[in-house]
Amino acid sequence: MFEMFDDERIKRRRILSRAIVAIVVGILMVVIPYDVLINMLFFVIGLMIIFSNILPCLAYWSAYSNDKRYLSMAIISTVSVVIGFLFMFWHDTVISIILAIWLIIMPIIRIVLSQNKKEQLKSEIPLFIIAVFLFFVPASTIFKYVILVFGGILIIFGLASIILLLLNKNNNSNGSNKPKDDKVIIDAKIKDL
Repeated sequence: MFEMFDDERIKRRRILSRAIVAIVVGILMVVIPYDVLINMLFFVIGLMIIFSNILPCLAYWSAYSNDKRYLSMAIISTVSVVIGFLFMFWHDTVISIILAIWLIIMPIIRIVLSQNKKEQLKSEIPLFIIAVFLFFVPASTIFKYVILVFGGILIIFGLASIILLLLNKNNNSNGSNKPKDDKVIIDAKIKDL
């Protein structure tokens, strides 16, 4: 965010630290046994689902006592919290079915509640495709390959960043022997108004 105010040394350190973190995380994703990694991943996903839906759940249920229109949103947020707990503690192939059903029911509810049903349907089509795919292929199989590919991409990204940093450093050191010319030429025309 403040990179434009940093000098070159700080920028290089920032790039190097990001590259090292990417390499370490990528290696961990490739080396850690799949079962341990998937347990950690589903636990984090479950926590994210719970934390992003617990306050809306409480707000919708408290608003429901005054206004009955909040019932559907209260049910949706409650189901989301329950699914978050299922992600944390029960994530076998059954979770794929639950996730697929969730990816079908939630978009249908959003389509029904939407003012512009045709546009909402268009935006929900990818979720329907993912849901159909999850009925036939277990999520654990998909995640296994996604984690391996993502870990490999992180390793490649980190290595490429370090290589580019070294190449940039070599180019700067070769060009630093030349004298600097601080003169700037500006071509401008002045017109009277």
